[in-house]
Amino acid sequence: MIDFVDALVFVLSRLQGLFVTVSIVSLMAALGTRLTQGDVVGTIRQYNLISRWALANLLAVPLFALLLGSCST
Repeated sequence: MIDFVDALVFVLSRLQGLFVTVSIVSLMAALGTRLTQGDVVGTIRQYNLISRWALANLLAVPLFALLLGSCST
């Protein structure tokens, strides 16, 4: 019985990861199809916005994840 439960937990955890990935990709695709060419070009020309985005996603988010990981152990 325990082997069945372990197998079920394993399968469900894999499916959860897959469903989260599919949901995020489909959400990004749906939002991306609503953008016009002018929206994309206008955003690219805002260097301040792009630099803040890069700073947040490439530095702040990994540091926050590292901090959370070190606090949980």
